Amino acid sequence: MNEAALGSNPHNPDTDGDGVRDGSDNCLLAQNADQIDSDGDGQGNACDVDDDNDGILDAIDKCSLVSSLDQTDSNGDGIGDVCTNDDDNDDIPDTADNCRTVANADQLDTDHDGLGDAWDPDDDNDGLSDIEGTTPGVDNLITNPLSADTDGDGISDRLDNCRITSNADQVSNGDTDGEGDACDCNPSDPNIRSDDAVFVASSGSDTHTGARNDPVRTISRGIALAQEAGKTKVYIVGGIYNESVTMTNGVSVFGGFSLSSNGASCNKNLYDGVREVNTVTIISDSSPVINFHNLTLPTELEGVVIRSSSSTVNANLVSITSDAPAASNNITIDDNYIIAPDISGGDVTAVAVLNASPLLINNLIDAGNSQESTAIELMDAPAPKMIHNTIRGGGSDSSSIVLKSRGSVPVLLNNILFTTAGISQIVLDIEDPHPSSSIVVRNNLVFGEQGTSPDAPKLYRDLSPTLRSFNLVSQLNSADGSSAGGNFDGNIRFTSNGIDTGTILSRTALFVDETRNNYRLVGGSLAVDAALNPASVTGQQVLRDRDFNLRPSGIASDLGAFER
Repeated sequence: MNEAALGSNPHNPDTDGDGVRDGSDNCLLAQNADQIDSDGDGQGNACDVDDDNDGILDAIDKCSLVSSLDQTDSNGDGIGDVCTNDDDNDDIPDTADNCRTVANADQLDTDHDGLGDAWDPDDDNDGLSDIEGTTPGVDNLITNPLSADTDGDGISDRLDNCRITSNADQVSNGDTDGEGDACDCNPSDPNIRSDDAVFVASSGSDTHTGARNDPVRTISRGIALAQEAGKTKVYIVGGIYNESVTMTNGVSVFGGFSLSSNGASCNKNLYDGVREVNTVTIISDSSPVINFHNLTLPTELEGVVIRSSSSTVNANLVSITSDAPAASNNITIDDNYIIAPDISGGDVTAVAVLNASPLLINNLIDAGNSQESTAIELMDAPAPKMIHNTIRGGGSDSSSIVLKSRGSVPVLLNNILFTTAGISQIVLDIEDPHPSSSIVVRNNLVFGEQGTSPDAPKLYRDLSPTLRSFNLVSQLNSADGSSAGGNFDGNIRFTSNGIDTGTILSRTALFVDETRNNYRLVGGSLAVDAALNPASVTGQQVLRDRDFNLRPSGIASDLGAFER
């Protein structure tokens, strides 16, 4: 080939001046006195764009002198692993490094398995991934990734049924739920399991994971985490939570828990036999405080105190709504205190229901003492059920109502329903142009208190759209003009010495200390052993009361939310 084609100078035997004559130079136009040709292709490295002939141009080749398609560069220093003897740049030669591609100058190997902790997916060789150190495992606990026995009880974390609670005895598991009694929040209830739920504590942080020993701070965050993780429960440790809560489809919220600071000890209880314990108070100035909307999966709210700090004219605490009438009782509200505020000149409703059919069991619902106080308002509610509740319609300046129902088909069984003050007091205000014969008001203790008002309490506004009468009766039944017929049977008018006044003396004989929201029953009152079996009327079993005491404790179950 002539020099014109090669680009060399025909008048200079060494065109590039590197001391090698053009006829022998493997880089005619690039000085390379060493004539190095790494890949032996006849082109010196000085002018070869792919010195190792691996198909990767030198400009981007992380190992330009070693033929390899592997461009891995573990330490990010621009030199590929295949052409360095210290892939992670930790000054430990690859041949001696127990983490060849992860820098670990300390060469720590906790379990002595030849894999350094920096690289080992299970540092303590307990059969659990090291991710347990920052993320809850399947048991919803965070164990120590550098100790195969986090609680030091001689049982490997992998085998331990209480991984952060010492229990060398692995046999005690009363409810056979897989969680040992030593760490079970409730050893007698298999439905209360740490791995089912996200934990919330006022001492937690919303940057936490929600594990039992890493709780979040707010209920709203707990619900969001449960939904993300596919869990169905949120467990709340006793404390005050200043927030409004929107319930999420299929995620239930349970209060009444206590936790030790490290999560090793857990307990679910609302009452120790003397006083309320582990009280969870949810309070907000927003309305509603708790919101259920368009929920189609079973969703429960249990064991909390709901209060409002609102000072606005209109406020309600619990809102249960659906865009279309829903007849299924998939929303359960049980074992709660729902205590409305006192707002002068205000219109306050404790529980408002629209197009929905919640199941309310064992709740204390108090409508407060506002201008207009309503405990429960039902609007176009196809099939709501209220069983074993203690419900006070308030002691308002003007109107006190226990239950206001419009276009709805409620079932009320074994409740204590009463008002304590107000110019207009109505316990049952059930009006409908076309009342359903499926409405059930049976075996409730119903009373009002006249006080200084010139008007006596009205226990019942008749269903009949033509009569629209007020009746003060000893029995609410078909003789009262109700088109619901025999479904209005067995309700008791609470009296003092046979006089229909519902005096304060009578309430004192019924409740322990109403002024402190202690509506537990006094022995021997009309409410004790007076309940029907709900299963025989509604098919709904009520096996315990607000404090998780079994029903019945006497001959039969008591009326209201509290079993004596």
